Amino acid sequence: MTIVMRSCIMPMDENHEGPVRAMRRNYEEPPLPRTGLRTAASVMDFLGVMICTVLILALMALGTALYSWLQSDLSVTFSGIGQNINEAVMTDPNADRQ
Repeated sequence: MTIVMRSCIMPMDENHEGPVRAMRRNYEEPPLPRTGLRTAASVMDFLGVMICTVLILALMALGTALYSWLQSDLSVTFSGIGQNINEAVMTDPNADRQ
């Protein structure tokens, strides 16, 4: 098995540069689309923050409503139990005076 290596001779230009250096010197990066995508990203960020803020406020309102409903419901629920306990423990004070 024989490996043959070939050399590639590239011509020099008038500045005595090879073609790769000349390509690098003349290369300009394409302009990036800055305004359109940045504006869209900023608008989406703003909308996301506003939606999350509204969502947090709605959840806080629901939590407050749940707390007040639970507080009133528990007081109604345990008032009946308390009344039953009081009737079971307490006797009529006039029952012994006969």
